[in-house]
Amino acid sequence: MNFEKKLNIVINEIVSVYNLSTEQANLIRQNIIRRVKIYQNVNPDFNNNETKIVVNSSDIGDFFINRLVNNIRNYDFDQTYNKDNTLKGAYTSKDQSLYIGNYKFIEDITLDKLQNRIHNVDNETLRKASLNVFNHELGHALQTSFKGMYGNDDNKYRQLINNLNTKYPNYFKLQSTNEMLTIRQAGMKVIRKDDKSKDARDFYAKNAYAIYLDEIFNEDEALRVTGVNKSQFLYNMGNGFKKNIYNYQSSNYKITSYGKMMKIVMGENLAFKAMYENSIVAYEFFDQFKMVSDKIYQGKPPMFNILNSLNKIKNESSLEESQKLDLFLTICLQKKVAHDLKNPNLTQTDITRIKNYISEFNNQMTKNPNLITEQDKIISNIKNMVIEREKQVIDINQNANIKKYSQMNQEDKKKKDFNYYFNEMIKVVQRYYPNNQMSEEQKKQLIGEIFYNETYLIESLNNEDELEQIMTRSIYELSHNEMQIRLQNIILTEIQEKYKKLHSEIKTQKQTEIKKEINQINNDKDFSRLIGQLRNKLDKAQEAYHIMMSDGYIDDKELATLIVINNKLINDGYTLKKLATNPNDIKKINVIISNLEEQQKKMNTMQSGIEEIGKIIR
Repeated sequence: MNFEKKLNIVINEIVSVYNLSTEQANLIRQNIIRRVKIYQNVNPDFNNNETKIVVNSSDIGDFFINRLVNNIRNYDFDQTYNKDNTLKGAYTSKDQSLYIGNYKFIEDITLDKLQNRIHNVDNETLRKASLNVFNHELGHALQTSFKGMYGNDDNKYRQLINNLNTKYPNYFKLQSTNEMLTIRQAGMKVIRKDDKSKDARDFYAKNAYAIYLDEIFNEDEALRVTGVNKSQFLYNMGNGFKKNIYNYQSSNYKITSYGKMMKIVMGENLAFKAMYENSIVAYEFFDQFKMVSDKIYQGKPPMFNILNSLNKIKNESSLEESQKLDLFLTICLQKKVAHDLKNPNLTQTDITRIKNYISEFNNQMTKNPNLITEQDKIISNIKNMVIEREKQVIDINQNANIKKYSQMNQEDKKKKDFNYYFNEMIKVVQRYYPNNQMSEEQKKQLIGEIFYNETYLIESLNNEDELEQIMTRSIYELSHNEMQIRLQNIILTEIQEKYKKLHSEIKTQKQTEIKKEINQINNDKDFSRLIGQLRNKLDKAQEAYHIMMSDGYIDDKELATLIVINNKLINDGYTLKKLATNPNDIKKINVIISNLEEQQKKMNTMQSGIEEIGKIIR
């Protein structure tokens, strides 16, 4: 059973047991689906004694279903949790309760907050800002992990488990220790005392504002789940510096950007692990940048400095701390990008992914459009690193494609001889009946296929014996109607040209000499550049011609365009030749012109043949 089927079963049972509305159920469903999409490439750790319900849990979908079933044992969507203040929502791990104020209540409070900054709040901004409250609180519920079976007021939970076990025994079965629930992890809060990192946890818990990390990591993810991808406004940090704000309705709106930046630096897998499995990995990750932190902050562990800066930015709008934290994280980003670019198997898709996360990071920074900061310079250097590596990837891919194309041609030559192309051409020719009506597209297709095979037929003839065989076959097998006779004449004419070419010893000797001369070094740098440009244009024209020929179908409009391009290059070649004085330059230009004229001859012959056959079948 796939993930969405399992999720629908679970949500239907939750609706039945907890009396949720269809709208509320859909909010939960969409939240889980979007989280699974965000982390689709992550492999969660199921090798622990965390309470589970999905049999043989194995993927990210199962992970979130397990958390949904076991972590929320009371749903309160009617503002009964706290009527005396303006609390919009909360998740309490103590009794596994999810509280969300009714939508109108949330919308009213959200609108009031937004109007403090935004004069005209559009409906979509208000809808997403209000929805984000739900996604944020559900995020806290999903980021908590528990060990054990029994919690507070578990009657409905036991009914849910029983329904799943009884109705779908192959897919759902409770797996837990037979004891009261204890929290293994509550989001990013430093609470666990039972592992090797106890000293680090104790330090951060006592000396820093650890709750900020939990809030900004969770809020960033909630924004992604909600689909918020544009800022609400620019917040003025002073001295011309501003930062994008995506969630003004949140009390942490000044620091949420740092949750995004830290997660980008950590990478998707580690960010997931820190948020959902073991928060200490985030603290340990940034400990590796202690030297950078010491240089910027002068002492104390990196995460303490990060959290201390977050406190001052949130409560004091401190521009100094914002710039310190931007600089620290930008240097961390530089190291991450350098590491990612070293991947020997890097693809263009990987490059695009790296560009995207650099852009996302840059959008979160505190910026002054009239001032280039140290962190701005580092971002510029990072982008240059990516550009240089991208050039290498493009070169590698082009060389690989050229090699692959060459190998394909070699394989084709082994498999396909002149008789193969003649037989294929005959098959196409036999589809034409003079009295049958054909659409313009069918006529075009027929002509294109005839001359695709005819061209390769002529090119694959290597000696007099082969020429004679095809000449005989053409006379006897292409003589049943006017169109075949015209094609026969075209083939016989080209065979004569092929014969002359095979026996032109002078021309062969001249071509050999030209190839030797091409390898000589040209001391005239300006003409070398111009000749090189002409050579590149020739290569592109030849590549386009080969691509057209490799399609198995020749389009007359495409052919006409290539002929125009080829003719222009010939004129450019003769113009360049008139200006050249160095004999070596003149010889190189002659080689290029010769290749262009050879290709021109092939294409003109092909075009004439297409037009002649076209007249017959039209």
